[in-house]
Amino acid sequence: MVTPGELARKTMTEEKKKSAKNDIFAFYIGRPISYVLTIPFLAAGMKPNTVSFLSLFPSLLGFLFLGFGDTMAERVTGTALFFLWNFMDGVDGNIARYTNQTSKLGVLWDATSGYLAMTLMYFAAGISVMHTGASPVALWPQLPDYYYIIFGALTSICALFSRLVMHKKMILFTKEEGKKLSDKSTYSGIRLLGLNLTSPSGFVQVILLLAVLLNFNRAFVMFYFIIQLTAAVYSLTVLLKE
Repeated sequence: MVTPGELARKTMTEEKKKSAKNDIFAFYIGRPISYVLTIPFLAAGMKPNTVSFLSLFPSLLGFLFLGFGDTMAERVTGTALFFLWNFMDGVDGNIARYTNQTSKLGVLWDATSGYLAMTLMYFAAGISVMHTGASPVALWPQLPDYYYIIFGALTSICALFSRLVMHKKMILFTKEEGKKLSDKSTYSGIRLLGLNLTSPSGFVQVILLLAVLLNFNRAFVMFYFIIQLTAAVYSLTVLLKE
């Protein structure tokens, strides 16, 4: 039977490792867990695109549990389901590279799963405020709860909009330009910090879990609204240059 170490050696090239390791949580925690999860899927003969399809469901359920859960246990379950999506997000790619079943359609399915998770996670965090009590520490004047639903939705829009512009530029310009835009190994210190704070497979889920456990949902929503808005403005400034 295939081992996690064998999966790592066959699916992670040195060039890919150089870029991937800058997303610290995804590389050092998420990816090793994904190798373990990949083994039963391989044993079952599961296709990469099938795994990508299945990974949509943890995000959908996570949205319902986190956004509409009345109890702490339900909201923690919702957050855990987003973690499950995160780990499954690596499984489809592992299977594709290990079995040489990579395809453009597979990349599209993988991106679809990631965009869905990112959109629903921020939106669910905003909705969850309606089902939680006041934060233990008031960091700013109290806002009506429905404001946080709006901020959660705007955070999702900010996270997606700059990516849409980036992918459009990658289509319009040369392959070299596209590779440069997506190469994490060339990121500056500020961009690396932003990557680790905003990547849907990065530390954002850890911070979300802490916010849910400590009842800082409002602080999480406001923090990420500011972060994603800043990141979007910065990205668009860079992307729309000649």
